[in-house]
Order: sequence, then C-alpha cells, then structure tokens
Amino acid sequence: MSRDPAWLRRLAEVYFDEALPVDIPLDDDDPQCPDDDRRSSVLSQVYRLPDTEPEDCWRFIRIATELPLSENQLGLLGAGVFEDLMDAHGADFLDRVEVAAKESPAMQSVVDAAWTMSMDPYVAHVFKAFQTHRAKRKG
Repeated sequence: MSRDPAWLRRLAEVYFDEALPVDIPLDDDDPQCPDDDRRSSVLSQVYRLPDTEPEDCWRFIRIATELPLSENQLGLLGAGVFEDLMDAHGADFLDRVEVAAKESPAMQSVVDAAWTMSMDPYVAHVFKAFQTHRAKRKG
C-alpha cells in the first residue's frame, strides 16, 4: 500500500509532538471504541512501517527529517524506525540512504544514530561508511 504523503507528514508530526491532536485515520482505529488511546495507535502505526510498508517507512523518515526536529528526536528516529528499516530491508535502501545523508544534515543525524549490529553484515559494512561519527572517533 502506498500512503498519501500528507498522511505520512501528519503521522510524523503527531509522532514527534504529543501536543498535537491525532486527527488522522490509523490502522488500529476501532469505531466501536472511539475513546481508545490514539497516541498508542500512532506509535504502533509507526513501529509497523519498517516490516509491513518499507517504502512508506522510507518516505516517512524523509518527511520527518524535513520537520523542525531536535537532535534528540532525530536520534530517536535513527535508533528506532530507521534502524529497523535497515535491519529488515537495508540492501534495498543503501543507495538512497547514501544520497539522502549527503544532501541533508538532518538525515545524516538519523544515519549516525543507527546501530549496525542487527543489520546484514554486508549492509552494515557499507552503511558504516555513511556514518560521520565513525570518522570523528578515529581522529
């Protein structure tokens, strides 16, 4: 399924800003229980993306890096959903990750926050070359 870019943007906005109302439809919505904790539904929606909708997950990550996020929030994105995407589908995204990290300081922060220990060994080897903090530690 390909998600609407406006929906993915709003998902990113409500994921990173708990003060915003959850005013988008979510897969976990239950019309019989409208008072369910929709904040938890936002979390589960995002956490499922890497496994069930990897292309939409990538789009979600790219959209999120366009938002005014703090370094901590970018780190959360990198160590969370982005790392999960790379663990599950890294070989499919390596070229795009390399380009995006070069083009966007926010995306570079996301890349730097990801750990490689769960990635396929080949993916991890290539991915480490994209991480700027590796070079800083050596110097």
